Amino acid sequence: MSFSSNLNINGSNLPSWQKDLIAQIIFALNSYYANPAHLNETKKALISSLVEGFEKINLELKSTGKSIDLVPFTGEEYQLFLNEINPLLENFDSHMHLQYHPQFIAEVKQNNQVVMQDNLSPRFDLGNQMPDERLLELNQIQADPRNNYGFVTDPDICSLHVIDDVAIGKEFYQTPTYVLAKDGLYFIERHNQKISENHLIVSNKDSEKYMKLCDQLPQMRNQYGIILPLDGQEIITKISGHIFPKKNVPENVGYLKVNYLLEPKDGEHKSNVGYQLGPNAIKVLDGIMKSFENKDAIILDLRNAPQGGSPAMTHYLISFFIAQKGLLIDEIYDRRRSQAENFYVRKTPVELFTKPVTILVDESTFSAREALAFHMQKLNKQLQEEFKQEGDRFQVIGTQTKGGAHPTYSFPLASPSGAMNKDVILWLPCSASTKKDWEGIGITPDIKIKPDQDALKVAITQLFDHSKSGNKHEVNFSANKTL
Repeated sequence: MSFSSNLNINGSNLPSWQKDLIAQIIFALNSYYANPAHLNETKKALISSLVEGFEKINLELKSTGKSIDLVPFTGEEYQLFLNEINPLLENFDSHMHLQYHPQFIAEVKQNNQVVMQDNLSPRFDLGNQMPDERLLELNQIQADPRNNYGFVTDPDICSLHVIDDVAIGKEFYQTPTYVLAKDGLYFIERHNQKISENHLIVSNKDSEKYMKLCDQLPQMRNQYGIILPLDGQEIITKISGHIFPKKNVPENVGYLKVNYLLEPKDGEHKSNVGYQLGPNAIKVLDGIMKSFENKDAIILDLRNAPQGGSPAMTHYLISFFIAQKGLLIDEIYDRRRSQAENFYVRKTPVELFTKPVTILVDESTFSAREALAFHMQKLNKQLQEEFKQEGDRFQVIGTQTKGGAHPTYSFPLASPSGAMNKDVILWLPCSASTKKDWEGIGITPDIKIKPDQDALKVAITQLFDHSKSGNKHEVNFSANKTL
């Protein structure tokens, strides 16, 4: 009896390659998914939704004259097909999605980087470092001042993200996001026509058309993300000036927009600074924290960004604000390796232990950026209860966050017989906190705002009110200078 028979999908009208794909997904989930209890409760519903999803897509394919007996796709068409399936996987877990990546699969097989284990789906063993070419490419992207390795301190440019249009993930187009890319039209071809429903695509080829739309952009900003051409400086300047009103952050408040949290170890073994992706990010963050020493308060803006990042960088950033070195922040269990890793408050080159910190969140706050808000909210209570902190040093302001707590890794797909899928990999959440987390729930802010309110303005008002009321964590706004 085949594995797909055991899953009760052989009775469907799906072609064998689609049944195999569903079976491979379930096999990987059985082997590595971070929350086995959730899987056991919802597995049948997930399988049913995948079968129904495939059947719906097949009707559309047949209407175009395509045969579905064999895989009818090549190249980018296959990814477009997977993009139709991915929302079903995201309903099960917001981090999970399929990616068409045959070149990568061929390379890791050739390099013997696929681990086969009895009774388990295979996994990749890529070591702790990404390839040199990828390190160099990502370092060049992150070095762009508008990215600044994920840490931007100018509140008037921070809403524009320079991204890698090849590696962009599903998170990008789930919420309105403002992005710079080599050519916006490339995204339509690569990432499904649906992206155009919630993103304004701007290409160099038709920049004049969008220059004329600038006056309308403030009204459009809550409905659309914008993809801007990376080298179209004129339109970048004009659009950003129209769509993002100047943010008057007081001079004595340190502002940091966290767009992404890079892995500190990426490139650490390289002697050439051009490959030192993680160490470069650490240097940038250390410098920003140093500049905050003379500030009376700090705002961490975790809104309006498409991705999360590294738990290690999350915990390093938290450590700047906590005096109790060695305090346990989290314990994460990794099902790939059947081991847990503890993350503690660690020593940092700058100490900001008395500064009040306001954390801004919204519905796009996700994954590692969401973890930053979650842990600081939790630590605020712990510092009060265990270390006699008076008042709230850390406050979260905004709207309910997305609810993605599980770190994700790429996995090969295979049947229990060992036959590997040569085209598709699965991004699968395989790690989870051993403590209560925010998966599927999100984080409830300490101060919830209305959809039409600006969390940054609310935060500044809150800090100003605290200064007048004699709050323990006082902020001096007597001069009330603005940037």
